[in-house]
This record gives sequence, structure tokens and C-alpha cells, in this order.
Amino acid sequence: MTIRSYGIIHRKEDGACPMADATRPIIDPEFLALLACPACHGELELRDDRLACVRCRRRYRIEDGIPILLIDEAELPPEVRS
Repeated sequence: MTIRSYGIIHRKEDGACPMADATRPIIDPEFLALLACPACHGELELRDDRLACVRCRRRYRIEDGIPILLIDEAELPPEVRS
């Protein structure tokens, strides 16, 4: 099974998206290194099925392998939601 990189995520030759586990997309580490949190410009890490900012702790969903980096759609940390 060969995996080719197409920038954002890795895909198998048959076009299917491989998952690290059943729910976690694999984002190209070089692409992830280019991304920053749009709210505070902090570093983003892949946590579960989201990109999480290490500084402000906002979490951004990933849809079809594409990070949705919209501040208004980010999940806020629990202490900020209350």
C-alpha cells in the first residue's frame, strides 16, 4: 500500500483517506507547521479530530481533510464558554 501526499492530508493510491485511528485524519506535518491560530497566531497541534492552539486553546474542526480556521467557528476552552 503506497501513500502519496497531496499537501493537506495523505491519501492512499485508491484515493481513500487513511486514518491514524478510526476518527483522526493525518495532516501533513510540513503543512501543519505552516498553520497558525487565526485568533492569537499561536502554534496549532493535531488533537483528536481537531487542530488545537497551544496558546489560546481554541479548537478548529477538520472537514474532509481541510482545517476550518474560522475564529467564529472555533470551539472555545471550557473556562471561556461559561
